Amino acid sequence: MAAMNGHAAIASELLGAGAEKDALEDSDDYMPDGGGRSPMAVAAQKGHANVVAVLLAAGADKEKQTKKGETPLWSAAGRGGEPVVAVLIEAGADVNTPTLAGE
Repeated sequence: MAAMNGHAAIASELLGAGAEKDALEDSDDYMPDGGGRSPMAVAAQKGHANVVAVLLAAGADKEKQTKKGETPLWSAAGRGGEPVVAVLIEAGADVNTPTLAGE
């Protein structure tokens, strides 16, 4: 929820308390993308550059793909999240990773 709602301070607290930085959410039929997103993917998709930065500082995987094969960079770029794109590229995210569909 911290990643989804842009709560960087709470995300930092949770990570400091041992929360799994690369945990995948459950895959549920009600989720349009099938779920399986990491906190980084959720924060990137929602445009929360502040949370992405906290996760990167904690060592979260900036290349972890969703069930559809989208990286956090792909998720952010596809939704107009320029600040997140900038943070991820500055952190060395691979701009050439295709989705599972080859996009």
